[in-house]
Amino acid sequence: MEKWFPIQTPRLLLREFTAVDEDDVHEYASDAAVVQYTDWGPNTPAQTHDRVSGYLEEQLTWPRDQVSLAVEQRTERKVIGTIRLSIMDRETRNADFGFVFNRHIGTRAMRQKP
Repeated sequence: MEKWFPIQTPRLLLREFTAVDEDDVHEYASDAAVVQYTDWGPNTPAQTHDRVSGYLEEQLTWPRDQVSLAVEQRTERKVIGTIRLSIMDRETRNADFGFVFNRHIGTRAMRQKP
């Protein structure tokens, strides 16, 4: 099975994480309002480092039952969120997904419009 990503749209790039994404990830992972419904966070810098390191380690395996992708805003070249797709149980075909986005990105984009 070949990887089905990266996925590119006119505004976004869904791709694997890189080590340089850590500051962008920490911006939303440390925001209590963003992570209030997750089972993690708000993160300390060390926790964000561990999470990004985990993504990098996860990416060494293919195929895999869980795929976490960085959501990059193409014009800014900034990671604005994460999506996760997981196969929970192959036998019962049970899967789930999750997402987290920086809550300040949309408001910045709205302010920039003429």
